[in-house]
Amino acid sequence: MQIQFTGEKELAYVINELSIETGVQLGGTIPVRAEKTEKGLRLVKENNGVKIEYNKISDFTRALGRLPAFYKSEQETLSEEPSFDTLGYMPDCSRNAVLSIDGAKRLMRNLSAMGYNAMMLYTEDTYEIEEYPYFGHMRGRFTKAELKELDAYALSLGMELIPCIQVLAHLNGIFRWVAFEEIRDIDYILNINDPKTYDLIDAMLKTCAECFTSRRINLGLDEAHNVGRGKYLTQTGEKKEVTELMHMHLDKVLEIAKRYGFTTMMWSDMFFRAQLGGGYYTATERLSEESVNAKPKEVIPIYWDYYCDEATADNMMECHKQFGGEFAFAGGAWKWIGQAPNNTLSLKNSAGHLRMCKKHKVKTVFTTGWGDKGGEASQFSVIPALLQFAEYCYQDEVTNEWLDQRLQELYGLSLEDFLTLDCPNHGVNYDPEKPYPTSQCKYLLFNDPLGGIMDLHVTEQDPALYKKHTEELLARADHERFGYMFRSLGLLCSVLEKKATLSLDIRKAYKAGDKETLLAIANERIPEILNRFELYEDAFRDQWYYENKTLGFEVQEIYMGGAKERLRSAAQRLKDYCAGKYDKIEEVEQPVLDFYCYDKPRDIPYLDVFKFSDIVTGSMIY
Repeated sequence: MQIQFTGEKELAYVINELSIETGVQLGGTIPVRAEKTEKGLRLVKENNGVKIEYNKISDFTRALGRLPAFYKSEQETLSEEPSFDTLGYMPDCSRNAVLSIDGAKRLMRNLSAMGYNAMMLYTEDTYEIEEYPYFGHMRGRFTKAELKELDAYALSLGMELIPCIQVLAHLNGIFRWVAFEEIRDIDYILNINDPKTYDLIDAMLKTCAECFTSRRINLGLDEAHNVGRGKYLTQTGEKKEVTELMHMHLDKVLEIAKRYGFTTMMWSDMFFRAQLGGGYYTATERLSEESVNAKPKEVIPIYWDYYCDEATADNMMECHKQFGGEFAFAGGAWKWIGQAPNNTLSLKNSAGHLRMCKKHKVKTVFTTGWGDKGGEASQFSVIPALLQFAEYCYQDEVTNEWLDQRLQELYGLSLEDFLTLDCPNHGVNYDPEKPYPTSQCKYLLFNDPLGGIMDLHVTEQDPALYKKHTEELLARADHERFGYMFRSLGLLCSVLEKKATLSLDIRKAYKAGDKETLLAIANERIPEILNRFELYEDAFRDQWYYENKTLGFEVQEIYMGGAKERLRSAAQRLKDYCAGKYDKIEEVEQPVLDFYCYDKPRDIPYLDVFKFSDIVTGSMIY
């Protein structure tokens, strides 16, 4: 849509920046003018053109995304008002995949066109702290100059870039270096008894204050299950309750945060776990007075939930009201289970969560895109889940039909198109009405061809299924903006068409003494798998480099290189066995057992195991 724009110069800049994302370009003849209003957005047809009324820049950018379809429609007006004051997305930049500057800007533009006004950048140790050269060393960390550049770009789009760090747990990355061993308590947790811990936290917050305009910060503080159970206990001899330790630590951290002018947020789970015996979610209980008092009043708790039903979310929000004051919500865009996302599960779970956010009048809402165990999935693979949050912000209710319409308006792809990105994890018994988290494509890719410890979770129907998935995905690989995601996952499915049942077929032929089949596998099938693997690896590398910094992909190459070497080794072992070089293959002789140690078959045979070392071998990988 080519427009002639009348309005603020800053808005003309936004139109130009979002031209690909919205389809609206300057330099045309269709008159469009912008005018400030008190709330929300409104599109009004006038004089063969359109007037855009907007309150915040995010309302204007969302209006741009709606403009082409509105202009072509018979509607005379279109009005929307956001339910949430802050709508943000949190990309995980700490699990190998650290967004490149171009990738982060591209993500911001897509979010802006949906109506988001915030992005929370999750960085455990992947940001530069000048005083600590080993902090994020060789991890693709953001330099201070890069953070400032991203902050300025976000502001130019009317978005707030919010730092999201960790000041207690989840600091695995730094503890690989002896430079930080002195301040380790246990596992990946800082020692709250050591003054040097607070020197580091001061440097963290100082860096964030210098690089981000926002004075909101998420301090993390989640899943510190063993705080005080290591070096702290040895040094002090005090075995204190978790809530007491959290309060002690928070008092010191908040004193530092105040010096830098920050309003603080934190994940809320630690205030629940002590009371609930290690759990976080409850559908019936309320928080005890002790749990409520453990949270300092000035900290805004963030209730995170990617799993629970609507009733549980309802009760959890009532619990968060017990803290008094404001609380935020963070849902999940499921991209942390391997190479493929699970948009279907995201959409199902988040619908109830977002309805509850409206019921409880939550004003700060985020969705999260974690990258557990490697960050393989594309940040853009969860666009349907991201758009769902935006639509619930601006609409009363969001159906799949409405989401499909909006996806086609913004991307020229249907909901069905986007949901094919999920299919590498869809097994033969997959039911879209009952989606479940599974990492099937990842564990089938790395399942050992001889040892096959995942073999009980493979079916003989998988090859035909993955052939179908390959065709579905590659049919969409020519899409101008997102074809690379479909190509990468399509080529992955092409590998799995030949590899999924490889270990099963080897074992079957081996047990039957069928050396002719074993030689055919060694000489024909495994080379074909390796050829397809190379094509997939090239496509996956292209996807990674298009979105992320290159550091971190070496982990993927090591994983894939190991898998390919095992395939070559298996082929040679089969040839040697068939030639009589040895009388058995030890791995194949092992019994096939359920990974989760069940003694009876389950309704859902597929797994949510996505840690490489768990998948590939029963031996030790340190």
